[in-house]
Amino acid sequence: MPLSANPAARSALWYITIGSLLDVWAGVWYWYMRSIPDGNRDTSWWYICMGLLLSGVVLIVIGLLVGRIGREARHADAPPAGLAEAQMTANAGAANADAATAANVTANTPAAGMAAVTAPTPMVTPAPVAGNAVIGPAAVPPNAPPAPGTRQHMV
Repeated sequence: MPLSANPAARSALWYITIGSLLDVWAGVWYWYMRSIPDGNRDTSWWYICMGLLLSGVVLIVIGLLVGRIGREARHADAPPAGLAEAQMTANAGAANADAATAANVTANTPAAGMAAVTAPTPMVTPAPVAGNAVIGPAAVPPNAPPAPGTRQHMV
């Protein structure tokens, strides 16, 4: 019976297992070498012992990272979402936006019998031209065509 169908999980398990066993036996060896008197031990074996101990730690770290990377890569290995799924996601986003807009409009609508509060529109007076005095807003002739981009122009 296979432990996992995911190859990343299997390799992570192997790395962690081998690293743990390597650390256990290197730790036993280290403990044994510490109990030998100074005159009877060769110092070059300390390099091998510490190298095996650190190699075990590295294998454990690699195993932990391979497992995490394998879980993250599962999403990248999945086939891209179909057109129907993408359309459903877009429709859900649009529905959420419509609901938020409706909630904002409802929240900002004045209650019955209350006047709507609007900000006053500032009156802009044109700067005087040399020799002409301006006494108020510039008058627009009644038959002037609407400005481009305004609603009356687009109708």
